Amino acid sequence: VVYNKTYASVYGSFSTILFFFIWIYISWIIYLFGLKLYYFLNYNHNEGNKIRKNTKKS
Repeated sequence: VVYNKTYASVYGSFSTILFFFIWIYISWIIYLFGLKLYYFLNYNHNEGNKIRKNTKKS
């Protein structure tokens, strides 16, 4: 088996770029999930309070 530096440098840089894109993808998933969680906790809670305030007591 012959070891070639060119292959190692090409595949090494390719794997670095691949891991960088995977890291960005996972970071965005976490960020977007956090936005959904914030929206759910903030706006759904407030909507429930508005409904309770607008209903008439019988």
